[in-house]
Amino acid sequence: MKNGIIKQHFRIILLCWTLAVLLVTSLLYMGVEKRNLKSAVMYARGIWDHNLNYRKFVSDLGGLYAPIDKIQPNPYLNIPDKIIETKDGKKLTLINPAYMMRLVFERVAKETSPPIISRIVSEKFFNPLNEPDEWERKNFQKIKTGNEEITELTYINGEPYLRLFKPIIALESCLKCHGVQGYKKGDIRGAITVAIPVRDYIANIDSERKNLILAGVFTYLCGLIIILIMNKKVKKEQLIQDSIEHRLLNIFDSSPHWQYIINSEGKILMMSESVKEITGYDKEDFFNNPDLLVNIVDDEFKEKYSSHLKNSFNSKVSTLEFSITDKKGSKKWIYHICKPIKYDNNNICKLIINMDITDKKHMEQNLTHTEKMQSLGLLAGGVAHDFNNILTGIIGYCYLIKSELEDRERVIKDVDNILSLSKKATNLTRSLLAFSRKQMFDLKLMDLNLIIAEMEKLLKRVIGEHIIIETRLSPEKLIILADQSGINQVIMNLVVNAKDAMPDGGKIIIETKEFDVQSEIEKENFTINPGKYALLKVSDTGQGISKDVIDKIFEPFFTTKEKGRGTGLGLSVVYGIVKQLNGFIWVESEINKGSSFFVLIPLASIDRLEQKNNKKSKGEEDLTGNNEVVLLAEDNKEIREV
Repeated sequence: MKNGIIKQHFRIILLCWTLAVLLVTSLLYMGVEKRNLKSAVMYARGIWDHNLNYRKFVSDLGGLYAPIDKIQPNPYLNIPDKIIETKDGKKLTLINPAYMMRLVFERVAKETSPPIISRIVSEKFFNPLNEPDEWERKNFQKIKTGNEEITELTYINGEPYLRLFKPIIALESCLKCHGVQGYKKGDIRGAITVAIPVRDYIANIDSERKNLILAGVFTYLCGLIIILIMNKKVKKEQLIQDSIEHRLLNIFDSSPHWQYIINSEGKILMMSESVKEITGYDKEDFFNNPDLLVNIVDDEFKEKYSSHLKNSFNSKVSTLEFSITDKKGSKKWIYHICKPIKYDNNNICKLIINMDITDKKHMEQNLTHTEKMQSLGLLAGGVAHDFNNILTGIIGYCYLIKSELEDRERVIKDVDNILSLSKKATNLTRSLLAFSRKQMFDLKLMDLNLIIAEMEKLLKRVIGEHIIIETRLSPEKLIILADQSGINQVIMNLVVNAKDAMPDGGKIIIETKEFDVQSEIEKENFTINPGKYALLKVSDTGQGISKDVIDKIFEPFFTTKEKGRGTGLGLSVVYGIVKQLNGFIWVESEINKGSSFFVLIPLASIDRLEQKNNKKSKGEEDLTGNNEVVLLAEDNKEIREV
């Protein structure tokens, strides 16, 4: 089939080349005569212009006098002073312009072979020699209808000639001789005709045409040789390509991985036999239905995988992990490697290797579960001390209430302390829930710009007067599906974090805008999926974050602040809230120039709004003491006051 395509292409190229050479040669062939005849016309015009200038010169002088013994008087000139006599007795005759030109024409005709023929003709002639012939008489009629010049190829005495016919306009000086004929200034008094032999021009036309035909044949043969060489080269390359494809197919079939090649139109060009072992489908199923590549991908990855197949032809090696459902209904995990290659007549195609990593994924899940349990143990140990202090204070105050019921003011104060400590415990619990992404959110449609505008005054009070805060909000609304308190906490934590990075003052800039992701954006630890997002950017002019710290800033209980100034949960809480809203967060920083935190939250559409049921928290159990007295040595103020 491929050899048939090559032959067909060869025939088309050969036909196009033949037609192109014929067309160009034909156009040049016809142009040879036109170009040479144009040269002949230009030559004839030159002679005509010379003749006219001679005539005007003599006419402006009123004629010239010449000795009678050298030039016969014009028998058709009847004016006074036709013949004059000089003081020394010599007789001179007046040579009028027309007579002089006829004498010049006769002399030129004698000196050229074939002769160049020039004539003065007029419809009102004195001299029979000036009577127009049939061709010239027709041209007088054409001149009267607007033609300024007439040329024609003809034969005179068996010789080829180009004849030129142009009118003579009567001047004031012409009326001296021809005024009696009724001519006025500006009338067409007659015409000068020039006939030049074109034997040499015709010979040149024939010579050029022969050379042109030879050049056309030579060009055609050169092109034909090149086409034949290229056709041979293409056939050779195709044989090599077929051999490569055969070897590649053998490599494909011997590989345990599911491999295939597709072009930019989504057509599958080659696929390994191992596809059946991984998917349960034969490769013919995919050839007959290329959409099966996407259809077997699980729903949560389908959109991302489909976009990846369409948009990754111009990128470098890219990878992807997703799950599929095989023909038997089992879920399998695939590690996808994709690389653009030149294939299928040197077109950009895509080589894809899909590895079955189901067993590896199960092992990772088991390992992840174990690591998560260890992390939770570390987390619980980190929280234990602070939470235990709070609970100790609560229990202590509860016992005091029982022993001091008679002093109501004292009881109220103790109750206020209990409430204060309880709120701290609640906030700590919420922080832990946010980080673990299990916090219950009341999702509502809201404008991110409006939230920031409402918080601006509060933020200015929080950061103090030594720091300038500036907002640059997008002109369009940025509607997101989020929890009001969660977004408030994200903004507050980022601003407070920026404030702490500028102990000597500085500037905080809060920016928002719509961020349209057309294709996947690869970050260091995550990939941003295509879609429309609301971008929140919080920048500061502080100390910046060093490279050895920046990778740990979202970890719980990690802090660079002094002991007692932070719990290390601020940014981890932000991270948890953003992830729970299906968003992305990252930071860019430079030492001594400041940091910028970027938060992407998907822009909401009405159909994404879902009602979620909020779980009610259980009430705290009321514990009553027995009026015991406790002696306690403790550095915590609230516990010491119990």
